[in-house]
Amino acid sequence: MIERECTRNGVPLNPPKSVDDFLIKINNIRRMKKKANNLFFEDIEKDLDQKYKFVLEQTRKERDIYDSYVLLREYKRVLIMSKGMISTGNREMGNVAQTSLNYSMANQEDSGELKNELSDNLIDDGAIKVSNIVGTIDSKETQRFKKLIFRATRGNALAYFRDFPKPIYDYGGSQIFKTVYVVMFPDGKALKEKISKLCDSFLGQTYDIPSGDIDDKIREIDERIKETKHIVEVTRQELRKYLITINSLEDSDVSALKIFKWFIVKEKSLYATLNLLKSGKTLLIGLFWLPDSKVEDMHKKINDIREDRNISGPQIWKRENHTISPPTFFRLNEFTATFQEITNTYGVPNYKEVNPSLFGIITFPFLFGVMFGDIGHGFMLFLFGSFLCLMAERLKGGALDGIVQARYLIVLMGVFATFNGI
Repeated sequence: MIERECTRNGVPLNPPKSVDDFLIKINNIRRMKKKANNLFFEDIEKDLDQKYKFVLEQTRKERDIYDSYVLLREYKRVLIMSKGMISTGNREMGNVAQTSLNYSMANQEDSGELKNELSDNLIDDGAIKVSNIVGTIDSKETQRFKKLIFRATRGNALAYFRDFPKPIYDYGGSQIFKTVYVVMFPDGKALKEKISKLCDSFLGQTYDIPSGDIDDKIREIDERIKETKHIVEVTRQELRKYLITINSLEDSDVSALKIFKWFIVKEKSLYATLNLLKSGKTLLIGLFWLPDSKVEDMHKKINDIREDRNISGPQIWKRENHTISPPTFFRLNEFTATFQEITNTYGVPNYKEVNPSLFGIITFPFLFGVMFGDIGHGFMLFLFGSFLCLMAERLKGGALDGIVQARYLIVLMGVFATFNGI
């Protein structure tokens, strides 16, 4: 969660350059905190838990303020867009009601007195008594909302819609397309309650439209929008400063959060490995495989541990005359890893078997080029692969990370597709 907020606020999360660089920095942090190895993990856990709670609380406050800011902007748009819609709706409701009144009076025997009586009750100074409800809904729900209003009121209400000119962005940055609606209906408590419940069921927002000058209300909303926007910006700046503070290390551009994350992964891996060992009376015993090329490095690491901690262990012996089948081990790099994954999809070669991935580096892209032989499309694929190779460091760890891992494969497929197209 803290990493997500760092990304959203533009705080860089630079990982250590190597495992050795990570070990140096985590040891420096441990010495600075003056914590023993067995207490260091608990100290980091408590520290991160406090930071998490603080960031969570600040994020919640920022979200609440930002939601208020969005509602105020939405309210302003509703006021601007509903002015013309309400005036149009009043005229149309008046025409409908007047037509209905004339039709009713035309079918009465004593139309003179009844006409005057109905006119006094329904018409006040020539204006029909009309109520309205104004709000917003998701643009996709417009037609369904209109049909339900018509059915619920049996055609006694008119609904007008107008889409927002621009989408609204929520706290997470997602686009929301909204529509302003104005529902006009004859004034009545029962009908108003029915329409209000229907509007609430669409999970939209309803707004009070002032009976006086709407422009005064718009100016008031503008002032509140400026104040709320300023509070949002100040809150976001303070949160960003705090994230930068907890994420920085002295004399280094490496992210402290990344260091702690690597440390937690390291500790988890260590305990997962220890759980695989067999417990003796005073020792933990286990078997492991090691490439011959790594034997010297292993002995050097063990000697360093003995000298650093002044202990006699660990002790390692090479086990001979066993019947256990060795696992397959291939030295891989960023170029060959993708081709090895393709081979492993069909089956992992056994120990001391020839690795077909070495041949697949050429045969797979070439056979793809035979199938996809086209100069234009092949060259476009080559350009895309070249772009991934040039921008690999920037794109790693992002949404295109999976494609970046296969960049050399894409380049070769583009080369052979263009070659076969020619």
